[in-house]
Amino acid sequence: MDQNDKTVHETALCKLRKGETYTVSPCTCCGIFLITPSENAKRGFVKFKNESKKEYIAVASEIQADTLFKKSETDYVFSSISMNCGFRPNRIFIAKFDYFDKKYQYENWKMQSAEGRKLLETEQENHVVYSFNFLFLHQESILVTIGKKKETIQVQMQTN
Repeated sequence: MDQNDKTVHETALCKLRKGETYTVSPCTCCGIFLITPSENAKRGFVKFKNESKKEYIAVASEIQADTLFKKSETDYVFSSISMNCGFRPNRIFIAKFDYFDKKYQYENWKMQSAEGRKLLETEQENHVVYSFNFLFLHQESILVTIGKKKETIQVQMQTN
């Protein structure tokens, strides 16, 4: 349950290390939980590779987005999140360009009713092609590849 008594179903991938101690605790307002390794706690990186003939937006965290041109790849993007959020899962996703349409920006929906904002949020989410949460704990590197055929998505952990 969240602070509004709504049931929340949140999942995240992560890689735990054998012999490491982790602390799980309630999070600040921006996350469901906080997990912190006792040693070597470091944020990770995401690289996007597009082998398809379409262009997308690649988002590695709430403040890190990049254009993913056809048959291109990004550099490794740091998985930064808000300063007070600690080690909570990052939402990593690929979206169509319309995801960043002006109508979804704060200036254009701040005067909407709660219902109107929810409709715009739902409409914006319809532009997301693929999404997952990853909890970076020990400077992991993730490669997200959009395939040539049928835009299949593959997620791989890279060795450091």
